[in-house]
Amino acid sequence: GKSGDRIKEFRQKYNLDTKVFPNPTPGDTTERILSLRGELPNIVECLKEVYAILDQTPIRGQIRNYDPSFYNGVDVERYGGFTENHDFQATRTRFNPNNQQNQQQYTGNYNNNNNRSGSSHTNYPQNNGPMPTTTQVTIPNSLSACILGPRGTRIAQIRQQSGCVIKFDDPLPSNDRIISIIGMPNNIIQAQYLMQTAIKQSQQWTNSTVAS
Repeated sequence: GKSGDRIKEFRQKYNLDTKVFPNPTPGDTTERILSLRGELPNIVECLKEVYAILDQTPIRGQIRNYDPSFYNGVDVERYGGFTENHDFQATRTRFNPNNQQNQQQYTGNYNNNNNRSGSSHTNYPQNNGPMPTTTQVTIPNSLSACILGPRGTRIAQIRQQSGCVIKFDDPLPSNDRIISIIGMPNNIIQAQYLMQTAIKQSQQWTNSTVAS
């Protein structure tokens, strides 16, 4: 809105802390982040109005969507990304594509949800529900390309299907690489399963490649 009038209206109407970040998301995109903080019912109602406005507003110019692989931890305060100093609990494990637990748990959730399209969604916490957590897994750097895929296409697909934020650290001196997975517990299990599948399908993994 003109001079931010629309945002001010949302604040007063829905009793929310609203903010449109000044910078577009990284990676030469045309998207900016709208942050809404407050009671969940108020956020939902506000989003309904936001979507209604967007539906009635013609898009001008090119559209360049944000790719999470361009995450910039330095500039997050300007564009609204996740900060490194989040309060999520973190655990770290050695990644093993032969781990059957993730496959069984993911398959069970998949069948119970009757989600046969291959897509997924993030289950946001209810009042006393589980909160987002961080899981860190370590893999040989030689296998990271299997998960990333050509030009990052595979990891982008895994992010979309699991609903998780997935970040790759720089390779360690030991030639290992740490992957941070942020999301709800069930979504993290799904992300790990999809990464296991990517490694196995690449035919670059053998039983001796990854230590359990």
